[in-house]
Amino acid sequence: MFLHPYDTNTNMSDTQNTDIDLQDTLIIDYKNVDELFPLGKEYTDRITGFKGIATSRQLHHNGCITFSIEPSEKDKKKKGWKARILNVVRLIGELIHEDLKLEVSETVKHPLLDTTVVNEHTEIEGLVTVVHRTIEGFDHVYVLPPGNVGGKQKDLVEFSVKEIGVRHEGNLISPVEYVKLVSPAVDPTPPVSTRSSPVNLENVHHKFPH
Repeated sequence: MFLHPYDTNTNMSDTQNTDIDLQDTLIIDYKNVDELFPLGKEYTDRITGFKGIATSRQLHHNGCITFSIEPSEKDKKKKGWKARILNVVRLIGELIHEDLKLEVSETVKHPLLDTTVVNEHTEIEGLVTVVHRTIEGFDHVYVLPPGNVGGKQKDLVEFSVKEIGVRHEGNLISPVEYVKLVSPAVDPTPPVSTRSSPVNLENVHHKFPH
């Protein structure tokens, strides 16, 4: 069985005061990851035991979701740990029990991924490969500019979502407008989110087929 906190007939407030079956698989996607894995919280790598504070989150165009994890100063000195980037499915946290299986959606990706955007200040254009959120709440995109004459791809460049326009049907529109336009049937987390309250996973029970 697969578990998803979002249902077309149910909002998040309707999922309170119920139990979750830890043998289910929780499906993670761009719409719920920031609530289920809030930045600034401590997470543990279920494989190595490495732990630290999540300082940023990355949504990749290949469907992967990763977090930058910063260990404590004590663990840096005592264990020699350095910051790591971990796949979301490896993380255990305040809302995610170690027995809960995690899986990233293969079909639901952030609408900005694989779009062509233009920096409105520099006019640099390219394809969005990563949507990045920092612990301070700032959102950025990593963009792959066109390859050079020799066929080699240039390095990724980083833009704030506030300084880009998305090419759509010959026009440049804002990222927020684009997300609303291509996802009218859902209420996605916008590129610049104002939501901060995490979901209490201990109380989620709705199960849906993948």
